Amino acid sequence: MARSRDSLPWLAAVGLILALAGCAKETTGPVYEQPPPVVAEPEPVPAGPVKIALLLPLSGQAASVGQDMLDAAQIALFDVGPTDMTLLPRDTGGTPAGATAAAEDAIAAGAELILGPLFSSSTAAVATVAKEHGIKVVSFSNDTAVASGDVWVLGFRPEEQVARVIGFAREQGLLRIGALAPDDAYGRRAINGFTAALQGSVASLGGPAYAYYPPDEREAARVVREFTGYREPPEGSPPGTSGNTRLFDAILIADGGARLRSIGALLAFYDVDLRTTRPLGTMLWEDDPRLLFEETLQGGWYAGLSPEGERNFQAKFERTFKRKPATLAGLAYDATALAAVVAASDRTFPRDVLVDPSGFIGRAGIFRLKADGTTDHGLAVLEIDNGTAIVVQPAPDTFLRTPLTQ
Repeated sequence: MARSRDSLPWLAAVGLILALAGCAKETTGPVYEQPPPVVAEPEPVPAGPVKIALLLPLSGQAASVGQDMLDAAQIALFDVGPTDMTLLPRDTGGTPAGATAAAEDAIAAGAELILGPLFSSSTAAVATVAKEHGIKVVSFSNDTAVASGDVWVLGFRPEEQVARVIGFAREQGLLRIGALAPDDAYGRRAINGFTAALQGSVASLGGPAYAYYPPDEREAARVVREFTGYREPPEGSPPGTSGNTRLFDAILIADGGARLRSIGALLAFYDVDLRTTRPLGTMLWEDDPRLLFEETLQGGWYAGLSPEGERNFQAKFERTFKRKPATLAGLAYDATALAAVVAASDRTFPRDVLVDPSGFIGRAGIFRLKADGTTDHGLAVLEIDNGTAIVVQPAPDTFLRTPLTQ
């Protein structure tokens, strides 16, 4: 994948001969030679191993995650095979100031590409330093606000997860889709993805397509009640009469853990039959294994990584380090493998190679860096089924390319 470099042609010097007319005889004037054009010398390519900065929170509250990511990066180097690449791990402490100092230290040591940091605020700080030195950044954040031309966010964006599961639901004929999300940054991004995926097709719901619920349980109950259009059945109504006045084919719940269980229970309380109204979700559903047994979520669909690929990576990590890896460890694996493969052909990490639309194959599926600094991942759609998550639509494999690792 070496980038071609066209060298400027040398121009031959041209002599100008001036003929001067005289009264008695012809004379030839002086000959002037045009100097050769100045040809820009190419930037010197560093000698020796390609040095890659790996900025991680190796101390502070996220130290255990940072260590798992560092160990995953080491596995990637082993899997790629012989490579002329050296990692420069640096501790960010999980803070923007620490990330800035770590980036400056790595650059001083000769870093030619920066992998990390983990958090969006730290990524924004590192981006400033990297730009001053003309170095590209592949961050582990999923915050599109810090993405730019030479700064990529490799994390799993809620927008792409929502788009994946909503797209699948619509393919199955579920068109009346609503959404509930927490009133926070994640929830707003999920709803942005939801409205984009629906493309304005919300008229059949007979009311708002989405709602945000606050942390307070009482207020959340009020929001869910209003969202479902619940009305107490008239006195004397037959048993089982529903007070839900809105009909949904599916409802996206962009949350996880205890709040997800609470919202599911509230929907059931306000007569949303979750046996006929399909719950939809994001990768947050995978954070708590107990959710697989939650009654209100049975039959629910969510977007996630290919289980087989993720299991293989986790098994390899456990065999090597005798512990289970953090969920985010795989991002460091993919970034390191990507850096090694690209560096083998061009250690300048040209943008046209990094944003190749065919993408790359990582430890659990395909992914590709995009020109706007975001990353697309090939996600599967999974269904919760009595304690297990089964694949109902496999992750796509349309980004054809030689795998990063065998």
